[in-house]
Amino acid sequence: MIPLVIPSLTNLRVLVTRPAHQAQSLCKQIQRFGGIALAFPVLEIKPLEFVLPIETYDLLIFVSVNAVAHGLSLLKMQHELNNTSPLIAVIGNATAAALEQLGYKPDVVAAAPFNSEALLKHEALQSPPARILLVRGVGGREVLRDTLLARGSVVEVMEVYERVTAVVDNNARTEILRALREGLIDVITITSTDIVNALMPLFDANDLELLQRVAVVAGSVRIAARLSACGWQGECIVSASPDDAAMLRALIRWHSRARN
Repeated sequence: MIPLVIPSLTNLRVLVTRPAHQAQSLCKQIQRFGGIALAFPVLEIKPLEFVLPIETYDLLIFVSVNAVAHGLSLLKMQHELNNTSPLIAVIGNATAAALEQLGYKPDVVAAAPFNSEALLKHEALQSPPARILLVRGVGGREVLRDTLLARGSVVEVMEVYERVTAVVDNNARTEILRALREGLIDVITITSTDIVNALMPLFDANDLELLQRVAVVAGSVRIAARLSACGWQGECIVSASPDDAAMLRALIRWHSRARN
């Protein structure tokens, strides 16, 4: 008899907190592997207006998929000004994939753990190009800009989007509270410290205590540290990166260990 293959996330109930437009892919993957995805976006991404610079740059750095989505016109403009594309660097495989889908191949991709520090270790940035444009959201970390400045580059920052607290649908919030109180949430996925900061004020003291007992898959060590600082009590599993593939692998590993 051929043994029955049980999907690796069977019956695992996962609260997905990514912004709505980014949550769909992870939710589908969770369901594909037998899990139950509960979408609860607590942030939304709002594009910002900006003036296209007429200066030319030797390197453009896109720090996220959202930076690509809302800052692609910067790259197109640089191509027109230079008659060729400048060098492109990205943080994370998902950001690289987003660029490639639009016809651009990045020259520099950060290695694991896919953060600013990893990008700064790349050999191409040890003696970085003279003029760099850093494309990011409002409130991005300064380690990339400050380090490249210290290495002798002129670094301009273009903020092309901002993260704002989402307007949470009352019916969705009621369903999530019911699931939380009945113990029907097994694990939460959190992919940024901004999500941590936006998530917790949505719950009163009693429900927040319940929430902080739930296991969480954090997209980075920084996110895990933020959760700890906020008094999170549930088990924290740190993913290799916050992209969907890495978060899914972390969920599968954790659920497999929990089942056994």
